[in-house]
Amino acid sequence: DDYTINLYKTEHNGNLPPSNVLDNAWMSWRAGKLTAFLADLYQSVKKVKSNVKVASAPSIHPWGYQNYLQDWPTWLKNGYVDIVIPQIYRYDIDSYKSTLAQQINYLEPKDRSKFFPGVLIKNGTYDVDETFLQKMIDENRRQGFKGESFWFYEGLAKHQAYFAAYGK
Repeated sequence: DDYTINLYKTEHNGNLPPSNVLDNAWMSWRAGKLTAFLADLYQSVKKVKSNVKVASAPSIHPWGYQNYLQDWPTWLKNGYVDIVIPQIYRYDIDSYKSTLAQQINYLEPKDRSKFFPGVLIKNGTYDVDETFLQKMIDENRRQGFKGESFWFYEGLAKHQAYFAAYGK
């Protein structure tokens, strides 16, 4: 868009942005703008109410960076989110485990307590079976995570008995 092109030109001696949207420097510049926006948002929220938790549920890294310019490892590292919930939405346990392991590789040890895996339990006609759901939760606990976030709320109602029993 014109605004972004003009901003880029202003910051790059009048040069136009690269025509290749996947150019590393161009992606980094745009991701940096999103990160700066999040930093401003975080500070604004904390200024109004410091005890509010700022959370983000980005796509998995690096896919989210490559497709949406989401750089959640940097957001955590720089303290721009209190909680990150990567969308580890998978349909079988092997894919879930490997994707979770991949995401853990981007975590710094100090940030593990701020990481909650996003678990797919319902989407459109898809509805997780409780065996798979239990396996995902078990893997999260095995990896030392104390909780997760479930997508999306209709799945909670569908599995109400499971969650009631699990909570006990």
